[in-house]
Amino acid sequence: MALPGLPGLPGLPGVPDTPAARESARLFVAEAARAGLAEDDPAVTEAVARCGYHPLAVRLTAARFRDRPLWSLGSLSAELDATARQSTGTPAVPATVPAVVAAAFHLAYRDLALPQQRLLRRIGLVPGPDFDVLAASALVDSDPATVEALLDGLVGRHLVEKSAHGRYRLPGVLHEPARVLAFGDGPNTRAAAINRFLDHYLACATAADRQLARRPLLAAGRLAPGADRAPDLSTPERAIAWMQGECANLQAAVEFAIRHGRHAHAVHLPAALHAYLRGRGHWQEARVLHHLALDSAVLLGDRPGRAETLLNLAELDGLTGEQAAAEERYSQALELYRGLADRTGEAYALSGLGLVQEAQGRYESAVETHQAALHLHLADGDRHGQIAAMVGLARAQRTLGNHTQATQNLQPALELSEFLNSRPGRADASLGLGVVGELTGQYQAAAARHWEAVNLYAAIGDRLGQADALSALGRMQQLMGQYAAALGSHGEALEIHRVLGHDEGRADTLLLLGDAHLALGESDLATREFTTALELHRDGGRRRAELDALLGLARLDHAAGRSGVAVEWLSGVVAGYHELGVRPGEARALAVLGDAQRSTGAYEPALQSLWRALSLCRDLQDPGAEAQTLNLLGRLLAETGWSNPHTHYAQARDLACELPLPYQEMLALEGAGIGLCEEGSEAEGEIWLRSALGVADRLGIPDAERIRARLDALTRGPVLVAWPEAAPESVPDDQG
Repeated sequence: MALPGLPGLPGLPGVPDTPAARESARLFVAEAARAGLAEDDPAVTEAVARCGYHPLAVRLTAARFRDRPLWSLGSLSAELDATARQSTGTPAVPATVPAVVAAAFHLAYRDLALPQQRLLRRIGLVPGPDFDVLAASALVDSDPATVEALLDGLVGRHLVEKSAHGRYRLPGVLHEPARVLAFGDGPNTRAAAINRFLDHYLACATAADRQLARRPLLAAGRLAPGADRAPDLSTPERAIAWMQGECANLQAAVEFAIRHGRHAHAVHLPAALHAYLRGRGHWQEARVLHHLALDSAVLLGDRPGRAETLLNLAELDGLTGEQAAAEERYSQALELYRGLADRTGEAYALSGLGLVQEAQGRYESAVETHQAALHLHLADGDRHGQIAAMVGLARAQRTLGNHTQATQNLQPALELSEFLNSRPGRADASLGLGVVGELTGQYQAAAARHWEAVNLYAAIGDRLGQADALSALGRMQQLMGQYAAALGSHGEALEIHRVLGHDEGRADTLLLLGDAHLALGESDLATREFTTALELHRDGGRRRAELDALLGLARLDHAAGRSGVAVEWLSGVVAGYHELGVRPGEARALAVLGDAQRSTGAYEPALQSLWRALSLCRDLQDPGAEAQTLNLLGRLLAETGWSNPHTHYAQARDLACELPLPYQEMLALEGAGIGLCEEGSEAEGEIWLRSALGVADRLGIPDAERIRARLDALTRGPVLVAWPEAAPESVPDDQG
């Protein structure tokens, strides 16, 4: 039987001999797996021509031929041809589906047993790119083992494709014909399948969220029906793996729920996805889903769902620097929760407002707000909320220099998170304790805490937290003189912030990189980092961070000999820190201001600034900053001759050795050595200077050349020069 309209082929008139025809014939023979079947068999050539040489139509037809050993190819071709003619132009065959594919699909569907037909119809309802056995089980309300066997049968007939990871999908061109078949089930049956499918996803997403989130789901916290089909999501690793595999499907399920009028699912699914999307930096995707959820919550009159969605949107606003919008949404959520008499929700809204107040530099207000949230969580018995509130409260207290109070909140937060096996809580508390450890001179313990936080954040897939912990670790490495390691940690953190699009984190990391470059004498790189950080923080309205960047630039001016300019900048920076109540920043700025004033010959103001800085450092119990200030005081006293500087250098050296803080140790040794040489004790002074040189060489910093030059001068004659202006200003920012 010749096919009309096709050029002739030797041995079979009307059938073309083309690469597509030959490849289709090879494919048919391979799939049919019939003994004695050859690619040049005229019946094979005609069959693949009837399939229009479409690979999927060829596979579907060959699989039918394989499973029907008594059929002839001629009857198979005729049946396919007749079905294609009948289905052309009918509503059941969309214009985007080739008629030969639609015909092959419907014939293959007709051959299936009833359970497989039902499963294939339901798969047509799946909104996402793929699915697993458990989701398919929910669609047909059957056990996973039975459904897996049915799916494998469909895979063998090429109606469904299976990936190497055990996930399934309909071939793209078959999705619409399968969806059309699903409408044959009737509205009630179809509605029940959709509900089971969405319930399954909500149950799984809720279980996964428990492993990744800092706060429990407030409106969608209960497991949906169908949770018995959920996989094992009892660890963060399993939760992340499931979320990664299903994220696109879950996002598609939200729009699917809206199209089918399942607005409750459209409210709760985005909430269950929030922690995962936030941690992975998918903030825009999360924002789109939460706006859909908000519309659905308003439509349903669902006030708890609306309040929770506002919390999630407000958190995203804060991450992207939109603090005014965040404050507005947290306030709206707070009002809703108070109207619902929901103290747990009210507490989380207060915690969010506390974060906004911190970002705006209103630290005293932030302390009060976090305390109010903590009291509500304690009264309500929400232990996860207690962890979050204590960490937030400690962060605000730490910024104000109340390190003891911060530790008193962070230690129980860590213990409670360990008791609850909450890795997000442990990560946050460990990072907080590490930062307090930095500020109180517990450097080794702080570094261990930072490493722990890095690993915990990585385990729960929180890229933002991981970047913050890496920055803190790099700060510790820099303080301990491990500059190469510090640059590596800061670089890794900077890349994460860049990928996430998190400008605040990127700017904070640039400040730390600027400190490292300044310590290494790389002033051009330091200028670039400080300037970029200043622009980013200024654009974001982050006043405290802006002061940090200005302090870095002022230190650069001082190091370059522009001490008069530095004094002008530093006076404003000191006042800014004082106005915000940020005492650690004020102490650092006062120390640099005092040294800059010394360089300009304003000795009495310099002494006043340095004494104020030393008093603040001791009040804050910050031995690192105290060692730095003692070195600068020793230098001032040596230059003015007002008193013997040895006591200050000795105190600085003792503190620096204990911490350890090698850069300050080097400065103390150098200062003491210079003083001894100037007093005529060159031999003893040389010992101190050689010790200082050993530390500088070990650190690999440019200060080594300055000290080496002094030692060389000792062999030629008296030391005639004092400490160069550039030396103390290359001190790293010890407090981060």
